[in-house]
Amino acid sequence: MSLDDLVERARSLAAGGGRAILGIAGSPGAGKSTLAEHLLERLGPAPPPGLAAGAWVAHVPMDGFHLADAELVRLARRLGRGPSVAPGGPGDDESVADVGPTTL
Repeated sequence: MSLDDLVERARSLAAGGGRAILGIAGSPGAGKSTLAEHLLERLGPAPPPGLAAGAWVAHVPMDGFHLADAELVRLARRLGRGPSVAPGGPGDDESVADVGPTTL
C-alpha cells in the first residue's frame, strides 16, 4: 500500500464530517511518528467536503503513556538510547539525565 493509498483511506474515515480516530501501532523505532507526520502534511490542506483545511486533523502522540517513568528509563538504557528529555525541562533529574548508551 502506498502513502497515497493511506492518505485516501485516512481521509475517508472523516467523510461526512464525523469525528474519527486513526491509530498507528508498531514496534519502537518502526516509523509510526514519521508516518503520522507524513499523513498530516498530506491530509491537512485537503480535507473531506464540509471540513476546514488545516484544523481538521491532528497528531496526538501516545509514546509511553502506559509505562511508568522508571520503566521508560530502563527501556532507554536497554535500547542504548538516552531519554527524550530537554535539559532543565520536565523529567530532567538524576535518574533520567544520566541515561547513556549501553551495549546489549
